[in-house]
Amino acid sequence: MLTNFYTIEAIAEQGGEYNCTIRLNPLHDVYKGHFPGMPVVPGVCMLRIIKECMSTILDTPVRFQTVTSCKFLSVVNPSEQELLDFIFSLKDSNRLQVTANAGGVTVLKLKATIVAELEHQQQESQSVIVIPTYNNGGTLGQVLTDVLAYSFPVIVVNDGSTDNTLEVLKGFPGIRVISYPDNQGKGYALNTGLKAATEAGYRYAITLDSDGQHYADDIPVFLKEIALYPDSLLIGARNLASDNMPGKNTFANKFSNFWFTLETGIRLSDTQSGFRLYPLHKLKKMHLFTTKYEYELEIIVQAAWRNIRVANVPIKVYYPPAGERISHFRPLRDFTRISLLNSVLVLIALLWYWPWKCVRSVTKENVKKFVSKNITHSAESNLRIALAVMFGVFMGIVPIWGYQMIVAGVLAHFMGLNKVITIVASNISIPPMIPFLLFGSYVTGGWVLDQPVTLTLHEVTFDTIKDSLLQYLAGSMVFAVICGLLAGFVCLTLLSLFRKPERIAG
Repeated sequence: MLTNFYTIEAIAEQGGEYNCTIRLNPLHDVYKGHFPGMPVVPGVCMLRIIKECMSTILDTPVRFQTVTSCKFLSVVNPSEQELLDFIFSLKDSNRLQVTANAGGVTVLKLKATIVAELEHQQQESQSVIVIPTYNNGGTLGQVLTDVLAYSFPVIVVNDGSTDNTLEVLKGFPGIRVISYPDNQGKGYALNTGLKAATEAGYRYAITLDSDGQHYADDIPVFLKEIALYPDSLLIGARNLASDNMPGKNTFANKFSNFWFTLETGIRLSDTQSGFRLYPLHKLKKMHLFTTKYEYELEIIVQAAWRNIRVANVPIKVYYPPAGERISHFRPLRDFTRISLLNSVLVLIALLWYWPWKCVRSVTKENVKKFVSKNITHSAESNLRIALAVMFGVFMGIVPIWGYQMIVAGVLAHFMGLNKVITIVASNISIPPMIPFLLFGSYVTGGWVLDQPVTLTLHEVTFDTIKDSLLQYLAGSMVFAVICGLLAGFVCLTLLSLFRKPERIAG
């Protein structure tokens, strides 16, 4: 655990001399080193100061932090000499700089590359390897041998194997084994391993399969990427044109990539690889419902929805010839489960994620850009813009919940209306507005069908409206027309008053 941090706060120039202030957290002691006549030479001044400062530190966790930059690096438990050797190896690379701010205070600035390289050491000490396995006794031993060469702690989850897996694991006494008698599925095994890693206090878990298709020497690829982009969820991107790659794998991956993009808006080249890095502390409160192969899809979709960076890193992959290959994937059953999961995730994305993302993106700057591009400086006439708004509001209220935006965009295309304005206007059906739209439709339906209005605004939900479904459906169509016409009229009036004719012509 990190207990004491030495922080270089500032280095002040006074008459050709430099005062280096170091703070020891959490004790807040201050050590001041006085270094006369030190020239301001990028990569040299800082090295000498760091050397003197580090002479006071013996085998303690160290953090260097700049005053003017949010970039920082941490090195966990280095020896003094190891850290100094690394720092001085950069002497000729000019990657440590000394700069003076407007107040004449000289401060330490670290370039991103050196931050990444030193944080790389930190990620290693906070990472664990998790390997789920089921009846891969023939390859598991070599996988463990390759992984242990990198000195990582290893957790193996034996998912009810019935072959010689337990005998193989006895040959590796230094690893942690979690075993249970019955096969529960890869997702269950992964979740068990990730939970154990989280409880053990690790920050990252690197997962790979036990069938030998992944190369342990790709582990540093994940560490370098996570040093540059901490707390990302990384997926190894395989070369799908590699030798012996099954054709069904290529199709399944493209199929999975398509649905992942539809559900999250993120484009990845590989969403099915089991070679991954998970940011454990970011996933703590995530509730997952699947336990088989589809688990690996659900977890990355939910991570993307939580605004966790999900990205690919390039890896190698080995697929043995067809006669030697062991696969526990059951095409019909597993593909059906994956398809059902995608159907649920798409529905959630349409009803919640995409509207929420749209609302979250509404910033002052984004609104200005949208108005400038699609209204102020648009070549569309005032009437065409008003028609797009009118149609968008109409489509946002019609009772095809979850599909309003898609249908609105498609119909706007065929009608020659501005698709962007139409889709934005259809977002009137965002979650905070839903109770008002339901109630308005319900009341309008009562007026149209001459039916009593027995529900109040606070009582109207998708469940309670079922008892008055016909009244709601009839009312929603009329209410959509009324709201669309009203929105179009207001929009046309405002455009006529405030939009300059020369801009329309332009």
